[in-house]
Amino acid sequence: MRGDMSPNVRSLVRLAALLALALPTAATAQFDDEFDDEFEEEPAEEAPAEQPPSSGGGFDDEFADDAFPEESESESASESASESESESESASESESESEDEGPIMTAEEVQAAIADWEPPPPDPADERRLRLMPTLAGASGGFRLADARPGAAGTWRMQLAVGYFKKDGFLEEGDDHDTVNASLSAAWSPIDLLELYLGIHSQAAFNRADFPPLIMALGDFTLGAKVGAELSPIFSVGGDVRFELPTGGGVGVGFEGMGVGLRAMGTADLRGRDEPLPLVFRGVLGYTFDRTERLIDGVEQRRYDALGDDALPIEQESRHLINRVERFGLGVNRTDFLHIGLGMEAPIELPKETTLAPLLEYRWDIPVNRQGYVCPFVDAEGEDSCLDQQGASSHPMSLTLGARARMPSSGVQATFAIDIGMTGRKASQVVRELAANAPWRIWLGVGYTFDPRDPPPAPVFRQARDVEVEVGPEPPVEGRVIGRLLERGTTYPVPNGIVNFVDRTETSLRATEQGTFTSYRFTPGPVTMLALAPGFMPANCETAIPEEGGDVEVVCELQRALVEVEEDRVVILEKIQFAHDSAEILEASFGLMQQIADALRDNPDIAVVEIQGHTDDTGTHAYNAQLSQQRAESVEAWLTEHGIAESRLRARGYGETVPLVNEPTDEARARNRRVEFRILQHSGR
Repeated sequence: MRGDMSPNVRSLVRLAALLALALPTAATAQFDDEFDDEFEEEPAEEAPAEQPPSSGGGFDDEFADDAFPEESESESASESASESESESESASESESESEDEGPIMTAEEVQAAIADWEPPPPDPADERRLRLMPTLAGASGGFRLADARPGAAGTWRMQLAVGYFKKDGFLEEGDDHDTVNASLSAAWSPIDLLELYLGIHSQAAFNRADFPPLIMALGDFTLGAKVGAELSPIFSVGGDVRFELPTGGGVGVGFEGMGVGLRAMGTADLRGRDEPLPLVFRGVLGYTFDRTERLIDGVEQRRYDALGDDALPIEQESRHLINRVERFGLGVNRTDFLHIGLGMEAPIELPKETTLAPLLEYRWDIPVNRQGYVCPFVDAEGEDSCLDQQGASSHPMSLTLGARARMPSSGVQATFAIDIGMTGRKASQVVRELAANAPWRIWLGVGYTFDPRDPPPAPVFRQARDVEVEVGPEPPVEGRVIGRLLERGTTYPVPNGIVNFVDRTETSLRATEQGTFTSYRFTPGPVTMLALAPGFMPANCETAIPEEGGDVEVVCELQRALVEVEEDRVVILEKIQFAHDSAEILEASFGLMQQIADALRDNPDIAVVEIQGHTDDTGTHAYNAQLSQQRAESVEAWLTEHGIAESRLRARGYGETVPLVNEPTDEARARNRRVEFRILQHSGR
């Protein structure tokens, strides 16, 4: 939402904060003692096709399937000698067949191997890419200059930064000017060479020299994709394309002002040398097709039309153009830009896995008048100059000084930076084509890197041992219902619903906040469930556990309740829709009508209900009274046809005589067109 420049416009300010946290997956190596293929092949007789798991032994499936053939104790005893003689031969065969899994060891050998094992060292290049953070615009790199390298594959990172500056006399003599900025950026690397990024930027500029003094641009978006590759351990090249979506004059994105940016980037990371140096150099060359001037075309045209006969030809007139305060507050330019950027960062390793990285970045944005804008130059005090007269002194040229502190083990990063405007920063350098460059701006930021990748797995050490296992009875065939409660016709979950199992003795279950539930274990056969949730109609859903057992999935859809019964009225949460200037009930309201009928059927103590038809104040009184009566009778007829006794219903049209809102607006008239249900009598009263 951009603040309107007209003094009659009411400003609506809403700040949105986006923050997502994800914890990297932690994987721990675990050494399991288990029987290998060699041990499984030891028995002389063939093992049965299936062996049920023991209820008390706790052995794995592989051991249960093959290790214990069905034989008597006497047969086992007589064959034990031959088994022991063939043990060494069987072991050697098994070892040769499973060399990839490692040799079978004694307990002492396994303990020694575990003590000696160390995880492989991380790839230095991957570690350097893992520590990249988003720029202010979203792509990973320094504070403002993007790095040629995408982040490490599978990782993502985000940063929240807040900026501020204040300077009196910045745009007008004696003005009182200050600006607050907020930027939320995130970048994700789905594969090794690609990075997708997003930036959301807001600005609130206050200047007493203009009216209204506060101009805000809330929710400007930057969407982009970057590709890059390392040519060597030191040098990398990359490029990206991005779309800049400013907010329009109202709520929402101003697509007419969408810009497109292209960049080529190069990075030299001297930490990749044989003798590493803690220096990273970045260079950026880019071009932005800026179209923000389209956001103010309508405003300037209305201002020009208001000048009337006193106006000069529009290409010579300047009084209708937005002023320098408005251009700065809205971030509006009338030219494209050629971008040149050079930067340096010095990541210094500190104790406790902390990195301090001072940085220096230079940016020069050169205006390119691709649009062919003809600036009406007026050589008068207080008037803006033009790019042709002012030259390079009006270009946005800035220097950024700052430092970042990174804690790789936790993924947390903090930033302090200051932008110093070198040109385009003074009132005397302001031109009509460009938004002014802030003389300085302090930034504070905090970021986080998410690395969900699992660490390299530990090797498997196989140990042979003798285990006695008691084989228990075969477990019963069972299965579970894995379910989810959703609002009918949508993918929205219904949280905390109650699931009852019809015709079963098991107690009810409560679904989670995400609407999911897992049932008890059931024997094969049909399962019928009754789902209940506040604000929704009860819903039945069915499934069946298959004969072979196992889990089944089911989705139970609940219809949102649109009717509530109170002491003196039946409240409907949606309006009954009719055809235009007609008493015909539209099909879209049949579901609501059915719920009204169900509510009256479920509350037999409601003896008499008055169906009240109301219209707005358009049309004559007689016509409105007739239409409202017809609509009330139409509702009465529908309910009668669907099982509600006619003796319980009274239809009456009130026309426009009982409005909810007494205002001559379309919104008020829409609210006044309605059907209401008043309870006139309860049975037994």
